[in-house]
Amino acid sequence: LAYIKPATQNESPQLVQRYCEKMGIECVPIGPVVYYRGFTRAFLAGETETSEELLAKVGDAVDSLAKNKQVVIIDGVGFPAVGSICG
Repeated sequence: LAYIKPATQNESPQLVQRYCEKMGIECVPIGPVVYYRGFTRAFLAGETETSEELLAKVGDAVDSLAKNKQVVIIDGVGFPAVGSICG
């Protein structure tokens, strides 16, 4: 079992991270994509990675964590509009 939140607005650890650590569950609680304050403007200005690059980072992180796991919980951002600018 493993847990990942590959795209998030949170830049600080969340309760799920403490739970995973306590229960011995491998966990990637933040990133690799963080929608920080001002991300949308930066994305539109071409100051961030492209949609394809962001998606590749997410895929790589999930694939890496999933090695030798039967179940991987992939947590979403929580609100559909968050990150929707990326495609």
